[in-house]
Parts: sequence; structure tokens; C-alpha cells
Amino acid sequence: MYDLFGIPAVVYRGGTSRGLFFHEKDLPERNFWDDIFLSAIGSPDRREIDGLGGATSHTSKVVVISKKDEYISYLFAQVGIDEAIVDYKGMCGNLLSAVGPFAIDGGLVEAKEPKTSVKILNVNTGKRFEVVVPVKNGKSVTQGDYSIAGVQKSGAKITIKYIEPAGAKTGKLFPTGRRKETLNIGREAVEVSILDVSNPMVFIRAEDVNIDLKIWDKKSSIDRLNEIRDYVACILGFAENLEKASLKSAAIPKIALVQSSKDENADIVSFMLSMGRVHESYAATGAVCIGAASKIPGTVVYELAKKNGDKLNILHPSGIMDVKTEIELNNEINIKSISTGRTARRLMDGKVYVPKSILTS
Repeated sequence: MYDLFGIPAVVYRGGTSRGLFFHEKDLPERNFWDDIFLSAIGSPDRREIDGLGGATSHTSKVVVISKKDEYISYLFAQVGIDEAIVDYKGMCGNLLSAVGPFAIDGGLVEAKEPKTSVKILNVNTGKRFEVVVPVKNGKSVTQGDYSIAGVQKSGAKITIKYIEPAGAKTGKLFPTGRRKETLNIGREAVEVSILDVSNPMVFIRAEDVNIDLKIWDKKSSIDRLNEIRDYVACILGFAENLEKASLKSAAIPKIALVQSSKDENADIVSFMLSMGRVHESYAATGAVCIGAASKIPGTVVYELAKKNGDKLNILHPSGIMDVKTEIELNNEINIKSISTGRTARRLMDGKVYVPKSILTS
């Protein structure tokens, strides 16, 4: 392996995502990171056969961890599949659930039984989180009876609290100043709600784009939805024009279709897109954002969601996900926190090998 070099890494499944975790101290200078991450994941390639990616947006992810005072610093990178893109604009809420166990098992945080609270600072958004991890004998506990939709086996419950998550990227809960608005994009106008809670998101009624989520084949209308997403990326200042939006800001904003639910166990039906494709479950940051939107009068989500106190049960392609929102609706909207449960599991640790030529390119 004279032409390869190895970097210590851990593969984690966090929630319904899988990613490659690095200690920042093990990586070379920052200007090499994009090429290292692309090579490690195996991008660009729709199969990602020459890397550790899984050829989906939720399995083409990288996390970089370090310790900053009392906080664990968490940097997230979304790696493109078909194109050589590494996007640092947003964050991953599912892999956030694995940051706690990674920090505990790596000795960055002192383990305290029966549960250890890990304070986390996300570098991408500047937002803070509290992740509560069950521990035993100084290590995180993986096995348990808590189940999440999109993962076949149950695990130990990890509770994630998003602290004051509004305005994560734009500094505003409603980046355009409106709870609901009509956008004239392409062949027809569409009514949307744009919120920035943990990640910026665009919510559209499924019926407004002639989609019934019960029978949607997940292939039709993708181009139209991506067109809307790219347009909003430009409105929010993430890209200069539509031609650059999918390259300059591929990860955010996310876009989600919403539909009222007749399922007695679900308060709303929602499918979302990530990196231009339909998400096979639901992003945790997306759940946080839709949870907030469901509690704010005037949004398209609020109009469709059942009223269930501080909770929201979201029916998505893999099942149901729940979030709990602590919010104050007075003269101003104050989203104090949003909580959800996830599970995580360490899958592999060792070294990931990439070409030495990266360091000389």
C-alpha cells in the first residue's frame, strides 16, 4: 500500500443514517478534507463501490469531532453521490445521536451511570444540543428495547434535545419574514412555508403539486420539487442562481411534502427530499423543523396537522417518528427546545485508506 495512507476512523449508524467519524486531530490540514471525504465515501459514483458510502444521501455522510471546553464540537459534511460535492452548510440530526456515544467511548466525556449527558456544539450552525446516553461500566450502552422507524432492530434510547433551534442557518425562524407565501416558479405558482429550525426547510402541500403520498411512486415530480428547492436556495442567499444551486447548496434547504393523516397513530404525513432524492425515512432535523411548524398558526403544516399537545407523530416512508416541542407563542415565537429519541450503534473502527496523491494535489 505504498500509494495509500490510512486515517483512524469509526463507522456509526446514528438514527436512520450511517456515517464516517473522524477525530479532527487525526486529519491533515483542512484544505485536504474534501478530497479525503470524497475518496473515503467513494464519490462521485451512484454505487459508491470504491468507498464506504451506501449510495443514498443518509449513508454518504462524514462527521469530524473535537473537544472545545465543555462542549463536544461536531462538524457535519454531506457528501454528494453523483457529483463531487462536500456540503458543510447543514447538519445531520440522526448522526447527532452517535456523537454522544462516540465522545463517551473515546474518553472525551466522563461516563456517569446510568445516563451521561453530553453537551454538543454543532460547528455548521452554531447551535447547541444535549444528548443523553445510557452507560454501563464506563461505556455507552447499545442494546435496548427502544425502536425507531427505518431501523429493523431495537436499541438503547438516546434522547436528543435541540436547544433554541430556530434560525440555525439564516438567523431567522422565518427567513423571508412570512409564515406562508406563494412562489411563482416555472409553470405554476405554489404555496409554501419556509422555516429555519435546525436546518432550513420548505414545506409544500402534496396536493398542490398533484401528489398523493399514499400512492406516490417516489419518482414522479422529483424534478419539479428540486426546481422549487433550488429557487428557495437562491432566495435565501445560499446560491447565486438556479444553475449553481444544486452545486453550491445541495444539502440545504431541504424540501418536504405534507399531507393530512387518516392514520390514528399519526398527526401528519410527510415525505422529504435530500440531495435531490426522496429520503427513505425522515431526517431528524426535518422532524424538528416540521415539529415546530406544526405548532405555529399560519403555516401549511399547522393547517394540516392534528393537534396533539406538544407532540407530533410524523408518518414517513419507513414508519412513524415523534418529536416534542417546547414553544411559547406570545408577541414573539420562542422555540425553547425540541426533543426526539434515537438509537445508535458503532459498526466498525480502524483506518480508512485514501490515495497519498491527495496530499500533493
